[in-house]
Amino acid sequence: MIVRITDEKYLESFAAVYNSANTLFEESERATAAPGLFLPQLRENENFAEITERGEMSAFISWSRCGKYFELTSLYVKREAQQSGIGSRLLRCFEEQAQDGGILFVKILKNAPWAENFYRRNGYLPPDENEKEIAASLNITEKSWSFLLCKRMEAKSD
Repeated sequence: MIVRITDEKYLESFAAVYNSANTLFEESERATAAPGLFLPQLRENENFAEITERGEMSAFISWSRCGKYFELTSLYVKREAQQSGIGSRLLRCFEEQAQDGGILFVKILKNAPWAENFYRRNGYLPPDENEKEIAASLNITEKSWSFLLCKRMEAKSD
């Protein structure tokens, strides 16, 4: 079940999901994120999570919004729940927010090819020049360690 998250009681769950999903480094080299790291995200972003029947968080997604433009800031799925469709369901939740001609931006780590593949399978592409200008105006910029993908949502027709 996907639910909106606003309560600080979920900070430990955010950290547990993130720590489980973080596969960029070998286990012996991974840092463990503390729950407090997610407090600004909880306060400043829209947050939704997949909650299991046992009441445990298996994944979460966070985004920020500026008008009809959106930036996905986090999408993590516990390692044991990956490849189950949870990430795609959460991504649809994000996309539903921009159904009327919005543009969704996501910053991908260059050393995370599985993330790039996931977003491309879901219709995210490199931004065109106009979309790059919009992203830059929102301070959504590529870094030496990242690149942007985006998805333009169709405007609703009456």
